Amino acid sequence: MIFNPTKLNTTQWIETAQIAGFAEAILVAKHHDGFMLYPSKFTNHSVRSSLAWRNGKGDVIKDFVQSCNSLSVKPSFYVSPWDRNYYNMTWKDSYNQYYIDTLKVLTRGYGPFYQLWWDGANAKHNM
Repeated sequence: MIFNPTKLNTTQWIETAQIAGFAEAILVAKHHDGFMLYPSKFTNHSVRSSLAWRNGKGDVIKDFVQSCNSLSVKPSFYVSPWDRNYYNMTWKDSYNQYYIDTLKVLTRGYGPFYQLWWDGANAKHNM
């Protein structure tokens, strides 16, 4: 897996948002491809498998939340309910539990957050 953002600077993102007048920043924690920006124990499709980046111990979510907190910007997350990488993405119980586990990590593991955001995730074709 190639994920190696050698110049990642979440503080720069949040400073820019703050200059633009934003009081909140939303990070895409997981998009439709299923890649997790935190070291997920529920899938290998995450930064945990990116050994080239911080020896597999990097965590974009943690960096983002710390930057938000240090600059008094409210952290929020987008977590796509659709996942093209999940082996059984048919909206059955196993995927529902996988998604719930992902939400638990984000809502319990990174301190206070402002909101979660998600969309219909092409539901017409995935349900």
